[in-house]
Amino acid sequence: MQTSGNHPGHKERKLRIEEELHRMWSKRQAVPENVTYDKSTTYRGAGPLQYYHFLNTFVGNFRCSQILEFGTHKGGSALAMINQIEGYDRKLVTFDIRHHDLASERLTQEFVEYIVDDPLTAVSSEFISDRFGDKAEMVKKRLMFIDGEKSHSFVSRAINIGLKVFEADYIIIDDINCPEVGKRAIQEQYAGAFIDLCELLGADIRQTGYVDSGFALIVGELVHQ
Repeated sequence: MQTSGNHPGHKERKLRIEEELHRMWSKRQAVPENVTYDKSTTYRGAGPLQYYHFLNTFVGNFRCSQILEFGTHKGGSALAMINQIEGYDRKLVTFDIRHHDLASERLTQEFVEYIVDDPLTAVSSEFISDRFGDKAEMVKKRLMFIDGEKSHSFVSRAINIGLKVFEADYIIIDDINCPEVGKRAIQEQYAGAFIDLCELLGADIRQTGYVDSGFALIVGELVHQ
């Protein structure tokens, strides 16, 4: 079982990451122009989403060159992230169980792979090795972004894949406040590695005007296998 506790140095490391997140968000970068915000391409016509700003800035600031996304939808999150990916080993693989034409139109970069399949069954150690290579040879970091089915089972299994199979340095979870996701159970299991980004940086980082969706980060190095 994966847990997170009070091992020596972990509290200090978590505090340093939280401080860096504060600095990063205070100097956040504008979302790239190729992330479209007209009402036909955003979720329920909500307009610009703050979490696109966060994802765009996080990837650059925390030096993420390989990204695994569960939940493509229309491709907005992927576009926000890939603009900051750098390095010879850069790669983004994004999954969704449903095809969306706009995602296909947007995600045509040579280092991006858009897959319509169930990620919980499609992603294996062999899949990760084939798509991303050997983690031990990486200079930069791996990021997982979870924005798929809103259920505790899906999110828990996705986190497990992120930590054990993908070996993610960071896992960002969207819609963590949805009751079906079971935020409290996830927060308790990964307490020493769990950062509630809305509590840390302000609720508006993820509010869409419809619901306080929530946004969270799990730091891989602070989780004990």
